[in-house]
Amino acid sequence: VQSRVLGYLWWKAWKKEPAFQKELEAEFKIRRSSVCSVVQCLEKRGLLERRSVSTDARQKELVLTDEGMKIQSESSIVWSRWNRR
Repeated sequence: VQSRVLGYLWWKAWKKEPAFQKELEAEFKIRRSSVCSVVQCLEKRGLLERRSVSTDARQKELVLTDEGMKIQSESSIVWSRWNRR
């Protein structure tokens, strides 16, 4: 699930759209607690961070860090090479 979440956040960043935890629940059809665990793990690894939203203090935008973007970009390259076979 972690790699899928990274991919989704990378895609949202590419589209210049914000991403939120509730969105991940719907997109991946998983419980809030599961999403929270994945987000915490990725945050501890330095791959994403939660940022406050100026319009709603209760919401936190999920943003890939530079390291998260790098890992996801490298992963995308590997997948595209593998798919060419």
